[in-house]
Amino acid sequence: HVARGGRRLLNNRHNLEAAQLTAEQWRERWEAERWFLAADGECGKRFGNETIRVTPDGEVSIKLPAPLAHLANSKHGRYVLATRVQFQHRGAEWRDRIEDNRAVAYRIHLDVERDRWYLTASWTRPVVQTIPLQTARSEGMVGVDTNADHFAAYRLDRHGNPVGDPK
Repeated sequence: HVARGGRRLLNNRHNLEAAQLTAEQWRERWEAERWFLAADGECGKRFGNETIRVTPDGEVSIKLPAPLAHLANSKHGRYVLATRVQFQHRGAEWRDRIEDNRAVAYRIHLDVERDRWYLTASWTRPVVQTIPLQTARSEGMVGVDTNADHFAAYRLDRHGNPVGDPK
């Protein structure tokens, strides 16, 4: 990035009228792009992240740095946010990760247009292991024929041809 917030936001500053923004509105968006807190995930840490922690029931807490520890409202220098969160998209996958203490990265950021704070979670999904088609075909395969009026499964030989009647 040339600037946090992106080139479009930077260019809007020179074209406020076209962007339908006042200088104050632009400044608010520009500064909001810098109002974020992010923490990479850590395998083996409780709920997958030591700095920003989200429990299975949605409680969000932030580990404050030592100079700010006196502002904590919970044990161990943690500040617990007043609201709870939930993840609709891939929520079950997220829950599996945090219950196994696998790494989850979080980002808390302000969306000025909606006047809301958001928390996003991310992680690296495992690469699906595949085998070469030649290897899969060596012992035979099952082919599935799906049409509007029927469903049939065939055993296929190593060349991909049906063997026997459909099941």
